[in-house]
Amino acid sequence: MHLKSYVDAEDPKVTQGAKDRYQDLLTQWKIHEQALEGVIEKEFKSFEKAYREANVPVLIVNLDSEYIRVRLNIEILKRTGSDLL
Repeated sequence: MHLKSYVDAEDPKVTQGAKDRYQDLLTQWKIHEQALEGVIEKEFKSFEKAYREANVPVLIVNLDSEYIRVRLNIEILKRTGSDLL
């Protein structure tokens, strides 16, 4: 984020150092992008196939239900460690 705020300044000066850092970040992103693609193409598709083969029924929740909204809010408060409970 430092690079973005640096080059997004009112009078941006894109130095060679900023360009070099951008290239470093792109290289790092490519590694993470490949990992993400691996998860999507292999792991998720494998899970999806197993899910379909198991004939697990789809769970449809009516989020307009007051009960569901209250329960979801309570779970969110619990997970965030809120002291409102």
